[in-house]
Amino acid sequence: MNLIKYFTYQYRLLIYATMAALFSVLIANLVNGFNLQTILPLFFISLTLVYIMRTTDDIHDYAADRRKHKKHFLTKNGLLFLLFVLQIIYIFLNFFCYGPTGGFALLLLGIIFVWEAFPVCKVLFLPLSYAIFALIISGETAFRQYDIWCYLVIFLLISCVFYAYKRGSK
Repeated sequence: MNLIKYFTYQYRLLIYATMAALFSVLIANLVNGFNLQTILPLFFISLTLVYIMRTTDDIHDYAADRRKHKKHFLTKNGLLFLLFVLQIIYIFLNFFCYGPTGGFALLLLGIIFVWEAFPVCKVLFLPLSYAIFALIISGETAFRQYDIWCYLVIFLLISCVFYAYKRGSK
């Protein structure tokens, strides 16, 4: 029951599913046309990735959140186990859906684990994830389109603004 609360607390599932759907539709529309066979796998991969980011952040902030008496549905060991399971699902989905090229998505897992030490990784994550999935889905031809480069710049700007906002609120 606590796992369900963890996934749904403060409308997380709705918010994260919406983010994953928007990301999936945007990439699919730009690199492969509006195609359900492209959108669905990317949606589930993106949703898993968002929860990996959330869980990693919760693990990192666990001690500070306990001092502030924030609500915890899972213990730190529970979060570590959940992170492990989510990573296995993420890796499986990438290789199952995209074959060997799905291995490029492992780079995103590496970035998540070092971004507390290197905050610039947080800024680069969104445009890099967009670029990686565009590459996985349509190959290098995706980067010959003007729209792809425009969205990369837009995602970089969004990431910079969001990072500045989060740093300013702390």
